[in-house]
Amino acid sequence: MADYLAGLRSPLVSLLSDIRPLEPLVAKRHSYITDTWRYFERPYLDSPETRLREDLRV
Repeated sequence: MADYLAGLRSPLVSLLSDIRPLEPLVAKRHSYITDTWRYFERPYLDSPETRLREDLRV
């Protein structure tokens, strides 16, 4: 039964991304000075290793 319930659980990152996605971060000063939008998407992460794996992805 415990294995079955564990299989139903979603990782916290997935739940947070679905329920409350992070809005992109806008570089306001750069956008104001250059009149060019510069924004960065922000994901939720499980651990620092997850970020490292994503950075190494091509």
